[in-house]
Amino acid sequence: MKLVTIESRWGGLGKPKNTEVLIRNQNGKFVGSDGRTVSTLSIESLLQSFSGSAVERPLSSNLGITQAWLNDNVEPATEKFRPSRYSLHFIQYDSTYRAAFTNLSFIDSLLPSIFRGFHTDDNLRVGVEVTLTNDNVWSAVSESQYEFMIPWRIKALGRTFTSYDANLSRAAGALLPDQGANRARLIGERFNHTLANQVMAHIEEQWMSPALALIRDRYTVGHADIDFGYSIDYGKEWRDGHPQEENMRVFLSRQDFPQLFRAVAFLPFREGTVYGTEDFLQHAPGYENLVLSIDWLSRSLNGNPTFVEMRFVQGRSFSDKAMAVFAADMRAIGKEALAKEVMTFQEHVALIVIHQGYWLVLPDKRMVLWRFGVPIRLLKWTPADFSTKECASYPQSAGKCVGAVVSAQGELISP
Repeated sequence: MKLVTIESRWGGLGKPKNTEVLIRNQNGKFVGSDGRTVSTLSIESLLQSFSGSAVERPLSSNLGITQAWLNDNVEPATEKFRPSRYSLHFIQYDSTYRAAFTNLSFIDSLLPSIFRGFHTDDNLRVGVEVTLTNDNVWSAVSESQYEFMIPWRIKALGRTFTSYDANLSRAAGALLPDQGANRARLIGERFNHTLANQVMAHIEEQWMSPALALIRDRYTVGHADIDFGYSIDYGKEWRDGHPQEENMRVFLSRQDFPQLFRAVAFLPFREGTVYGTEDFLQHAPGYENLVLSIDWLSRSLNGNPTFVEMRFVQGRSFSDKAMAVFAADMRAIGKEALAKEVMTFQEHVALIVIHQGYWLVLPDKRMVLWRFGVPIRLLKWTPADFSTKECASYPQSAGKCVGAVVSAQGELISP
């Protein structure tokens, strides 16, 4: 071997990073461009990765996963890289997670899902070239976002092929400096964490599966997850750093919905079971029909590229929590009479969210602008068209209170 060249670059949200490594054979010793000596073993590991058989799919054995590795990593996988999307699940459902993570057969079946998908703001490339003593050149290129940056596109020994060989990734990563671009990903530094998150994603899918099967008979599911959060219309505030309520949050569309209209349901979740699916399927269509029956609203939304979300929480669109917060807000801004009126037909009111604007759709097709955050527009109005005051609670969730009433024909009655 005469020369090894590694070019590694990354770009995204943050400062771009580029690293180049040159390693030459100087009288049998391998020396980097920075003068450091590189071990012969490291070079041999790289060469073996090029000359070995192609790894056609992610394999536990190639990724370093053994039963002992799973036993050793079941806890570090959740602790080392907190916080994460599933950090609370690791705490709440520890025994379920541990049983799955340490099941080697299950992990084998899960591996393909770890190496699928794409995310933005993460642009990377690693190119490796090896010049042999006979001047032949072997090369490998990866632009993969996954751990170990597999698969690789390899040209060596007169053939071109794709390989999921993590040994090549580790060998290339070992030749980069500690802070070199993409080094951590090449050596799989976060792989145990990635695997733990995928385990919890699968468990979560199993929890949600019975409810989603029913929902899919009528809706297209855009996204669903188990949510610990809370806002002005759903969930409970945390206590001592721990959530007090969980819900399955699901974003739904239907063939007869306008393109940017969707229902967002929060269905109670407890101990591995989702509740309230039947209530949603029974009552949600009435709220959807109410919102979509308002002609001026439909016209106002034309050409406005933002989602309209119709909320559904624990049996109704305008939840008991939302009613309580709305009543407190209206008292705070001197519109208690409006809150009392809305309370008399609460179960028939639809709550919709349009770009941080919270609107009530009343059964007689009047609408109430409850509160807003920093919207680009408020349907056909601007924030300057309304009189606003500070809300009684949840200032971080669309924090300016309004209580403005709009007629069924779309005329502003009370700003």
